[in-house]
Amino acid sequence: MTTKGRSAGITAAVAAAALGLWQPAAAQEPVHTNLSADFHGRAIGRQYLKAEDVVTATDPQGVVCGRYVVKTAGIYGFMHVYGDDKTTLKDEGATTGDALIFKVNGRKVRAAGPDAPVWTGDGECINVNLSK
Repeated sequence: MTTKGRSAGITAAVAAAALGLWQPAAAQEPVHTNLSADFHGRAIGRQYLKAEDVVTATDPQGVVCGRYVVKTAGIYGFMHVYGDDKTTLKDEGATTGDALIFKVNGRKVRAAGPDAPVWTGDGECINVNLSK
């Protein structure tokens, strides 16, 4: 990419941010749909989940479908992770079988079980511990 192309891309991103059209994933709010599964867990290993940290879950397409602000150090959840509303054209969230990506303050972390980090359907309760 040329310097001119890079400048145009940066300018477009700055303009989108100024208009409120773009936010970093850690700041994005999920779209609340009528489908959700609850995820919860704790930090494994070194204590790194601190109060006010933001845990997000994204679907394989990068859509933020769950967000939780840590209240008690070392623990997150219950975090509603929303499913995609099939009655719309927009991708609002996860679909059955989607492997979720977890992040803490925008940085990807490892899902350490005991349950798989998979959206299995509406009304499910899934225990996924997080590790760096």
